[in-house]
Amino acid sequence: MMSSDSELFSSREYSIDGEAVGQGDLKTHNPEDDPIQRPVATDRRNSAFHLTVRVVSVVHGKFKNGKLATLIVLDYRLLCTDAERRIRSMKTSLEFREVTPRPKPPTPLSKPNVVAFAPFSKPERGNLSTADVKKTRNLGFNAGASAGPANLGFNAGAGREVTHTQQYFDTGKANLCYNEKTTRFDGVWWTLDENKSQKLGIASVFRVAVLLTRATDADFTAKFLLDFDGGFRQKAGEWTDLIRGSKPTNDLLIFSPSTKEKQLQGKYDEINVDSLDDLREDITLTLPASYDLVVFPIDKNPANEAGNESGTDAGLGGQVQGAMGAALVPGG
Repeated sequence: MMSSDSELFSSREYSIDGEAVGQGDLKTHNPEDDPIQRPVATDRRNSAFHLTVRVVSVVHGKFKNGKLATLIVLDYRLLCTDAERRIRSMKTSLEFREVTPRPKPPTPLSKPNVVAFAPFSKPERGNLSTADVKKTRNLGFNAGASAGPANLGFNAGAGREVTHTQQYFDTGKANLCYNEKTTRFDGVWWTLDENKSQKLGIASVFRVAVLLTRATDADFTAKFLLDFDGGFRQKAGEWTDLIRGSKPTNDLLIFSPSTKEKQLQGKYDEINVDSLDDLREDITLTLPASYDLVVFPIDKNPANEAGNESGTDAGLGGQVQGAMGAALVPGG
């Protein structure tokens, strides 16, 4: 169905291919000659945006108690080449599933279960700014010649201007996704939102990481999603072809712990593959500083020194520590 001019000129949220969220993403394929653990989750270059997400680390190992586990690190580069545009917010997620259709004869299931992630196991704020906000408070009442109740009324014209200082931040959040059918945490999502006062867009380069446990060395998959709010008004017809057609989703990422050459992929230095549980505390995942998981560096502004309400908490390896307030804690 062809979009109207009013729709083309409206501000809306876009997926990685620039189309409206909910209509699907342009497909990123698994290479035919090597479909396992492709190194690029997605690479999209449409209009003013170039978005690339690389799989920079895959470590198939175990916990000290012998429980099988996998560490995955993704690197995001969400760039805008038009100075008049920016990415106001983004949401990305990974959903882990069994390989389908099941191999024949059936093999034991992998049962991937997310136990820790980074960053934002506790909501974080960064890039503090302040602005004076003015509001008029209408507090007056008027009374007629008679002070009786019938003559009391609200005086809309009476009031006073009040000014207060408002704090603004970039914000980052994340959480686990619980699957009632499998009774496992088989997904995780992250969001970034810009400082609404400065309007400079979100961090354009950052990394996320996830640690999951497995029941077996069977293959498993991950559905990768990335949506963003471009916050711009389109020129008429600029997105016509994208909006008109339906688009398939990306190929699933396929992980294969039993494939020897895929057990350690990309960066894995400073990681002990036989004790991956050393990297977690509750649902917080902490990697060495060289893995660069800090989105909001700790600074010395008054908000950060005041505590969690206005800043961030420092932790081991430069990673923010803490657990989401009411989040369920997955088993190890």
